[in-house]
Amino acid sequence: MNTCLLANDEYWMNIALSFAKENIGLTGVNPSVGAVIIKDNQLLSYGITQPGGVPHAEIVAINKLTQDELKDATLYVTLEPCTHYGKSPPCINKILASNFERIVISTLDPNPLINGRSTELLNNNDIKFTVGVLENKAIEINQGFLKRIKTGAPFVTVKVAVSLDGKIATYKNHSHWLSNEYSLKFAHLLRFRSDAIMVGKNTYLIDKPKLSCRLPGINDKKLLKVTLDRNLKELYPSDDNLIVYTLAKSNQKNIISLNEENFLEDVLNDLGARGINNLLVEGGGKLITSLLKCNLIDKLILVTVPIIIGNDGIPMIENLQIDKINNSFRLKNIETFNLKGDNIQTFIIENKE
Repeated sequence: MNTCLLANDEYWMNIALSFAKENIGLTGVNPSVGAVIIKDNQLLSYGITQPGGVPHAEIVAINKLTQDELKDATLYVTLEPCTHYGKSPPCINKILASNFERIVISTLDPNPLINGRSTELLNNNDIKFTVGVLENKAIEINQGFLKRIKTGAPFVTVKVAVSLDGKIATYKNHSHWLSNEYSLKFAHLLRFRSDAIMVGKNTYLIDKPKLSCRLPGINDKKLLKVTLDRNLKELYPSDDNLIVYTLAKSNQKNIISLNEENFLEDVLNDLGARGINNLLVEGGGKLITSLLKCNLIDKLILVTVPIIIGNDGIPMIENLQIDKINNSFRLKNIETFNLKGDNIQTFIIENKE
């Protein structure tokens, strides 16, 4: 590709990606997509996938313009346009009818109903197209949707606040508030960008967390609450916004009985079947350890607070029985920043099987 053309494509795709970021967590089972329409190197229109998933970004952008304005323009879109009937008609039909000169797509949609079909239709209609511009950025924005489509399970992000010596609470299980107010706001932003939030049984019953998003302007976001209670010795409310996974039998609608074998994997697959793209896990230590042992953590966000609790505190990770350093979980730091003294680090597990 021409170097100048690539640079121009990256410039406009970056703008489309910035729009896509705006509605992360608001589009339900659908991905959050951004689109911009350019003509004579001028921005004519833009679109973002709307809350609930429809209308799609391309349609929002196209509907702002006349047919004359659309003719010979270039459409930049962060995910391959859909080619099937879902909540709305195929976007590709509207695109083909708009007489675009060129379509630039950041990444293809892995959905077998769509994958590569839009580019095939563009090719059949003699419309120029380019695929793969800033693809990694587009994949990151919709990491949950893309993983669910490929594997059936949501993208699992673990967020945990720890002391310098790796403790999540004192020996009396006191942890309020370990991190500062700025880190707490960051935690609520993570919740806003997620579809469901999971905590262990002890965290749910002892801490009684609200598990809600409490930031001004976005505090109406409803998260699906998830907890695990293998033996089901406690009573849980019959709440459509709460799911309890267990090994025990129950007739309660929101209590889901699973088999012991592959219990955690089945939990994630059930959440994926419910359309959960992004799952945020906020502890406690037992749950995080179990997910780690089963290689089910996609991203770890560590909020390190400049305090020391001591060896009698509750650890972030319980015993792993790792006998050799080479067998340790090796993490790669992909982002670090500081919030008024709290250090925020994001990791992926490099040797995840």
